[in-house]
Amino acid sequence: MSTRITDSPLYQHLWGTAEARDVLGEEGRLRCWLDVIVALARAQAATGVIPDGAARLIAEHARPDRLDLGYAAEQTRQTSHSMLGLIRALQEVVPEEARQYVYTGATVQDITDTATALTLRRIGGIVWRDLRRIEERLLELAVAHRDTVMAGRTHGQPGSPVTFGWKAASWADEIRRHLDRLREGAPRWLVGQLGGGTGSLVFYGNQGLVVRARFCAKLGLADPGISCRYFRHLAQPGRPCGHRCLRNAPGLHWRAGGAGRGHVRHPYGSRVAQ
Repeated sequence: MSTRITDSPLYQHLWGTAEARDVLGEEGRLRCWLDVIVALARAQAATGVIPDGAARLIAEHARPDRLDLGYAAEQTRQTSHSMLGLIRALQEVVPEEARQYVYTGATVQDITDTATALTLRRIGGIVWRDLRRIEERLLELAVAHRDTVMAGRTHGQPGSPVTFGWKAASWADEIRRHLDRLREGAPRWLVGQLGGGTGSLVFYGNQGLVVRARFCAKLGLADPGISCRYFRHLAQPGRPCGHRCLRNAPGLHWRAGGAGRGHVRHPYGSRVAQ
């Protein structure tokens, strides 16, 4: 039995559609993350960072139905890392010769931010389609009822006469504004992300910009031009100070760092508490 009303068999239709849930639900999110990991491997193989065979094996096995999600959840709890459980579950099913190349040179935000852009594109496509249908129907109503008189409204009271066609046309105009917003906003949010742990692409040497461009192109996203690894912290000026305090706090439980950087250790428990 679901504990969330959005998943309730009785009420979920009030909060979304099966089509949207397929994109935004757990399986859709995992599928999107894995698509990004596959695109990364293919971009790396195309530039000689990893072997072609490794990229093919990663692509072959990076599917939700091939992963042990129970194991992924266990590893997520054990490491307190938002991505490492999934990476380890994928490495478990990928042949040994390709395991070391899974997610290499990336960090969590590279996968999740890029996946968010893909999700926005898919959901944006659904919204665009539905808004166009609404607009078409409203324009039909505007024409059909251009002479259908009705009471206007002012301050919640009947006002001077208007036509229902005029009212439908005003609704269509606002729908067109929404469509304009989607079209104008898309180039700003349909952008990939790849920078590695510090955002500098240092893992790739002089190939960094080429790898990122290929990675974004394979997903049909724009290249960001520069890593936005630190943009998310601009509204949190106290966070660096907080991290320094955490680093020096006694008794911290340090855990595995970035999934692509096994040598790093972070105080994940304290970060979650923060």
